[in-house]
Amino acid sequence: MAEEKKQLKQQRKLQKKEEKAKRKAALAEVKAKHKKESQGFWAEFKKFISKGNIIDLAVAMVIGTAFNAIVKGVVDFVITPFISYLTGDINLEDKKIYLQYPEEATETTEAIAEISIKYGSLIQATINFLIIAMTVFLLVRTVNKLRKATDEMKEKWRSEEAQRKAEEEEKKKAEEKAKAEAEAAALEAEKAALAERERQFYENVQRQTELLADISAKLDK
Repeated sequence: MAEEKKQLKQQRKLQKKEEKAKRKAALAEVKAKHKKESQGFWAEFKKFISKGNIIDLAVAMVIGTAFNAIVKGVVDFVITPFISYLTGDINLEDKKIYLQYPEEATETTEAIAEISIKYGSLIQATINFLIIAMTVFLLVRTVNKLRKATDEMKEKWRSEEAQRKAEEEEKKKAEEKAKAEAEAAALEAEKAALAERERQFYENVQRQTELLADISAKLDK
């Protein structure tokens, strides 16, 4: 009985150790998962921030704000004074159609607010829009012309480069062909010279043979 109790006690200790190890492993896995998710979030956020379109949008907003200030200056300091000069120093923003004239409050009546159609401000806003549209149009038109000219120059350079490479290739092929023809002609000439030497050699051998035969015939007599 004592032995069985001892074994049961050891088994319980082992089970507790196993459960404790499992809890530690599960906790470590959860921490690793949270850490990975956190790192993934910040990495994704960093990637999102460093994207080209986000940076381009920020630059476009800054440039747009500065451009708006330039256009406003052109309108306020150039266009508006010029229009005022042509119209006899009339401020367009003051032009309006009253539907209800304003009245100040008195002891017996309350103040009446102004209700009017401000067509002068509408005209001024339309002028501002037209100036902005024209400026943007001219800017885009200029950029497109420069881009077109650049593309044409690149295309011309590519065409010239391709033509130059084709001419070099043709020249190389012609040189190789001429070299091959020269080598073939030299080989034929060498063969002809060798054949001529062989013919002369055989002729000399034949003459010497005939001479030896004549000498031998004379000696036999």
